[in-house]
Amino acid sequence: MEDLERSDNQRLIALDYDAAARIQATGSEARFQRSLSRLGQLTLASYAEQYGYDLAEMQAILAAAGYALDPDARLRDEASRLGTDPEGILEVLNGTGGGAEG
Repeated sequence: MEDLERSDNQRLIALDYDAAARIQATGSEARFQRSLSRLGQLTLASYAEQYGYDLAEMQAILAAAGYALDPDARLRDEASRLGTDPEGILEVLNGTGGGAEG
């Protein structure tokens, strides 16, 4: 029984570690999490699918901030076109970044 309890505790530690890593990477428990690697190679559609987000909701948030993204283009390419970087797109989604200028 002690092994089972230790296993449960290890799972809780892993969950805490995941949350701590997300806070460290983004500065908060952001709703739209930052991909740990190769974010720029993902498309908005593949990012939404990979993390289980609603693509239409993400597009609406971005549009409200003045960003019109092609959901099938790489985030790096779209970010460059919009004068930001892929992390900047996630900041907009999380309400921690500015909108598009102009």
